[in-house]
Amino acid sequence: MKQTLLVLSACCILSFLSCATDPPAAPPAPQPPVPAADPEAPVELGEAIARISEYFIANIPKGNKVAVLGIEADHISLSDYSFEEFHKRLEDSRAYTMIPPGESRNVAMRELFRENSGEISLESLHKIGEALSPDTIVYGSIRPHGAEHRLVMHATDVEKQSGLMRPLNVRLKPEWKGPPSLDDKIGRAVIDLGRSIYAQTPLIAGSISVAGTTASTTLSDFLRPRLLAALQKRGDLFRTLDETGGNVSAEALLAQASALAPAGGAAPVPARLVGEFPARGEGEEIPVSLKLLALADAAVLGSASLTVSAQEMAANRLSALPPNTTRERFEDKRKALNEYSGKNNAFVLRVQPDQAIYHAGDYLSFSIYAEEDCYFLVRHYDAQDIESLMFPGNAGDWENNFIRAGETRRVPGEPRYLLGPPYGLEYVIVMAYRTQILLQPEAERPAPVSEADILRRLHLKGYVDTKNPDNRGKPILTNPVATSSFSYTILEKR
Repeated sequence: MKQTLLVLSACCILSFLSCATDPPAAPPAPQPPVPAADPEAPVELGEAIARISEYFIANIPKGNKVAVLGIEADHISLSDYSFEEFHKRLEDSRAYTMIPPGESRNVAMRELFRENSGEISLESLHKIGEALSPDTIVYGSIRPHGAEHRLVMHATDVEKQSGLMRPLNVRLKPEWKGPPSLDDKIGRAVIDLGRSIYAQTPLIAGSISVAGTTASTTLSDFLRPRLLAALQKRGDLFRTLDETGGNVSAEALLAQASALAPAGGAAPVPARLVGEFPARGEGEEIPVSLKLLALADAAVLGSASLTVSAQEMAANRLSALPPNTTRERFEDKRKALNEYSGKNNAFVLRVQPDQAIYHAGDYLSFSIYAEEDCYFLVRHYDAQDIESLMFPGNAGDWENNFIRAGETRRVPGEPRYLLGPPYGLEYVIVMAYRTQILLQPEAERPAPVSEADILRRLHLKGYVDTKNPDNRGKPILTNPVATSSFSYTILEKR
């Protein structure tokens, strides 16, 4: 027994000594701290919209009447996508009464983002409240921010004029990162035109031409259908009544506008969209000015502008000059036409082509309005400056070249002037006289008229009356009492 205790004691001592001499266990290696989420780190646009929507839904009082007005962005498709996503998420929450997108965007175009800043003034807030009666309005902007973009959204209580603001940095798709495309610029210009419109406006698309003329170019041919498509997309603001560029009468437009008037409300003002740009050569950027003109009195209802870069002009093979001409030659023709603009007319004489743009294979026709009774002739100069007498062109025409006061005549009465090569700028001059134009003895009429003979007796300033010589026996040059003119361009079909 004694030996056993000695053995146990020895084991305990050895165990103790062993423990005392072993080195202590090493502490665990320190772990790097887990970084907190960077609030400035960009997220995908869809995630940003989801986060901000959740924040608004958690903080906007339930049951509010909510209007999503818009999200400003350089790219129209980005703006449209963001608007639709925000509206859908708030609507899907079933927490609010949502104002229909068409109504809210209509008001937003007029009152919001007047400087494209994504901010709203107190005056605009008041007008939006009157127009839509919302409790809360939601709006925002997406702007470049360093290497990425920043989405800033607001939810404003209309009555308290205070609210929520939530910014997030976002990553955009490649197509939304670069400068706006030409289609984006066109869409933005249409929105700018809509800012001054307070009712669905009956609209016809007029000419997009070289400044100071009615001459079109391949740029005109490119812009006009795209503007028309952008106008049709904004159907809450514009109702396009004519898609061909034809000459629609004021009476027809006013009748259609009256049909659009709400019960007991005033009819919207019918308008014509026109545009112009300077005559510039290859390699230059082209500023384009757009206007909405009241059809009745040509009052300016709205305006906008866009710029087509030199790169966009080249990529789309566009020109700001008519085909087969130079800027110098174009300016010479424009100055020659100015003499027949009607500034010294004895009465109002107007000539209006029936189309805004002509292509090979189209028929040329136009309307002439005269304030007083008169006889008229029409002279034509083609792209190669070859002169011809367009009207009267035959014996029947000579018996039908009279216009009564206040009357509008279409010339010709049936398709006659088929257009084709050579492509380029042509122009028409209308000359009016109080008495019939005596180009040949009365007895010879209504025999067929020789155009060559007529042109020999015509002078750029009028016609030579061989029956009435002056006191020296020379034929008298008879000047017209009124003139009017227009130019047009024959283009190849795109």
